[in-house]
Amino acid sequence: MKKFIFYLSRDWALLALIVVIIFHGYLVTKTFWFDAEGNIRAAIAGYGDIPFHLTQVSKFAFGSFDLNEPIFTGERLRYAFFINLISGLILRITGSWTFSLHFPTIFFIAAGTILVYLIYQKLLVRRWAAILAVTLFFLGSGFGSYYQYQKYFVERVAPDKSFAEYLTDNNISTISKWDASYPQQNINWGAPLSLVFLHQRSFFLGFFLFVLFVYLLTRLTKDLRHNDWVWPAMVLGISPLAHYHSFVSMGMVAATFLAIQFFKKRTKLVKKILQMFLLGIIIASPQIIYLADTKDGLQLTGSRSFIDFHWGWMTEPTIGSVKFQENGLLFSDLLAFFNYLWINFGVILPLFVLAIFFVKRPDFRHHFPLGFFALAGLVLMLSVQFIRFQPWDYDNNKMLVYFQFFATPLIISIFLWLIPKWGRAAGFLLVIFSIVAIHSGIIDNLPRFIVKKERMPTIFTTDAINLAEFIKNRVKPSEQILTSSTHLNPVNSLAGRPVLVGYPGWLWTKGFPYSERENRIREYYQNPSLNSALIHEFNIKYVLIDLQAKNDWDADTQWLENNLSKIFSAGQYTLYRIP
Repeated sequence: MKKFIFYLSRDWALLALIVVIIFHGYLVTKTFWFDAEGNIRAAIAGYGDIPFHLTQVSKFAFGSFDLNEPIFTGERLRYAFFINLISGLILRITGSWTFSLHFPTIFFIAAGTILVYLIYQKLLVRRWAAILAVTLFFLGSGFGSYYQYQKYFVERVAPDKSFAEYLTDNNISTISKWDASYPQQNINWGAPLSLVFLHQRSFFLGFFLFVLFVYLLTRLTKDLRHNDWVWPAMVLGISPLAHYHSFVSMGMVAATFLAIQFFKKRTKLVKKILQMFLLGIIIASPQIIYLADTKDGLQLTGSRSFIDFHWGWMTEPTIGSVKFQENGLLFSDLLAFFNYLWINFGVILPLFVLAIFFVKRPDFRHHFPLGFFALAGLVLMLSVQFIRFQPWDYDNNKMLVYFQFFATPLIISIFLWLIPKWGRAAGFLLVIFSIVAIHSGIIDNLPRFIVKKERMPTIFTTDAINLAEFIKNRVKPSEQILTSSTHLNPVNSLAGRPVLVGYPGWLWTKGFPYSERENRIREYYQNPSLNSALIHEFNIKYVLIDLQAKNDWDADTQWLENNLSKIFSAGQYTLYRIP
């Protein structure tokens, strides 16, 4: 142990990598935890995502072990659920919510970060450059923090508090701004660490598989006697149920790699890549067929087409879309869009474009064989600008995370090329670039790091947990429970039972046609005696009253009290059995 500590103290690069992993893992632990009273709390950014993932984890842990959709009864589960399946199985065995949720995510975070470092170190040679590239990848973003600087230092919205206190007290995030008015622009892109690597659980596994795929792909040899193409094929093949954005990105990256080898006339390597594609697609096909609804074309997320064409990421009118001048000309629209890209991606995007031109230089290419990274990053960036891979365009930001994965070492390589030529001036420019590139990411993660867990919002109280335990012990998995559509629903998030209509925000992003069914449920709550057809159609055995049903839907609680059997009551929750 002493030798390990001594070696660690000497190898600062390894120490820095461990610090990055620990910092990341610590932030993840804040996305789900039990307080001293037994309530479940979550980070404000995971207030919506964590309850969604709990619906799948609890389904595999406590509910019927099938592939039915837990938030929309009657549909099959068309979501990359593999990491939630892993957590559900661990929860079945251990009974520990905390361990079952955090162990898989932190494991894949650590493994993925180590692989990123190894890839970058191989490309950039210098370990300090690889560590810097890892930092820029996780924390690099645009100018989302500008609005917070403006509010605090110019508008003086909180003069009695420090900047850190202002950020923490107001749960400030620099990765989202959805209320901009032209000429201001919304923020839909931020540091990947806080954008996707804290509470978007399926991305943890998808990212690990993606970087493993890239690592194996770049290790392919021209020797056909080696079956080194089998391993990347296996990784590609198992990816659809892990994370389909990662699967699509792998396909694009592999196609880019194939094109490069084809134009370089490396026939043996081309054959290997084609073999890899064939085996990968054979393994992936059953998953794709399962996920896809082919009645109305390829649909992987619900009733709306999974793949569609458009012009520019977030240009279609939606939540947080690009803000254009009313009745503006084409030129003004282009300026607004490029301004949007500049504000969102900051100095990373223009330097990436500059790096593409550097790749063409013979002396640069000799030192940094990064043409593959340049082309792969460009393909991913352009694909999001012309193809919508998910009904809500915002969700396609996962593809842009992979763009940044390829962009950051390419940008660092410019400075490594300049340092022998310009000396300290190049090093100074690298420091300035790094500060500008990660300042919004630091501002975004600062309040997440320093906020005390006790100040984070409660997602489920002990009353909700007790209701879930009652349902697990007293209600058969096959018996349907009628609930409201709140996203904090203990029935499907904690007890693992399906609901007729889950949170509309989840259903909308998946393209499910939920409105009619939700209206019927609301009508039943408001007037149960006249809307009993719903009860018979879905063979509903229980009715739950919560705050949404009572306050937002004006439930006729008196009728339910007089005509149904009350079997559980705690806090806001009352569960009735239908005779």
